[in-house]
Amino acid sequence: IIQRKGAEPEVLLITQFRPPVGKLCVEAPAGLVQQSEDMLKTAWRELEEETGLTASHVIDDDACYLYNDPGITDAGCKLLVVAVDAEEASNS
Repeated sequence: IIQRKGAEPEVLLITQFRPPVGKLCVEAPAGLVQQSEDMLKTAWRELEEETGLTASHVIDDDACYLYNDPGITDAGCKLLVVAVDAEEASNS
């Protein structure tokens, strides 16, 4: 979630090329949790790696669990909602 002064919050999506489908895909910043990390640390790291932005705080650390292809696999991802202060110098 991007929050700018005087504006409504916005959802941040990125595009990444995904070799299995051979196309650019629109998605939320995401990544695998490393053994030395918890989900919050992973969320902060992936946001910065994929967008250059730094989160300011957690809005919801248990928003939902998303299953991409539940008819085929039980693989999924946990959605964490964080705020990014667009006025912060590091996020410009």
